[in-house]
Amino acid sequence: MKKLFALLLLIGILISSCQNSSGAMESKPTIGTIQGCGHISPYNGEKVLEVEGVVTHKFKNGFTMQSTISDLLPCTSDAIFITTGIYPSVYPGQLVIVDGTVSEYTPGVEEDHNLSRTEIHDPSIKVIDENIALPQPIILGQSESTVPTKWIKYDNIFDIQKNGLDFMKAWNLSLSKLKVELWLDP
Repeated sequence: MKKLFALLLLIGILISSCQNSSGAMESKPTIGTIQGCGHISPYNGEKVLEVEGVVTHKFKNGFTMQSTISDLLPCTSDAIFITTGIYPSVYPGQLVIVDGTVSEYTPGVEEDHNLSRTEIHDPSIKVIDENIALPQPIILGQSESTVPTKWIKYDNIFDIQKNGLDFMKAWNLSLSKLKVELWLDP
């Protein structure tokens, strides 16, 4: 009986040592699993470790990176914005690993009803390779995905086949595509 108690105590200690201060398990998810099939990341507010991607574009306050291998799920984006707060030192074509906290950023004011953008904040960035080929651009309407022609306001149902807002969120258009040609009926 004492051995069983000691074993259970040891297991409890090991499990608790794998958790961060918020109690959430730290993990090594892919960009697609961070983005998830929905409006809000299933990792929102959680620390993630060793998220890998190739830098595709730099901005004054961060950069976009994209998975080198797609998860093949049409409801997720394979790209994510990394918020550095300053002009980043990484360059397009570098393969990087990022640790940081997943956050949903919503531009504008609440009255604008903007969708949030999934980002990684407070990053630790490590370059692991150089001169990686950038993903090929996708021209919407010429790919396997059909662009919905109706824009349905934000709701709790995530449907990229019928809802233009959900389609845009899944494709993460402002971040992941280097060239976008999109024609929608108003």
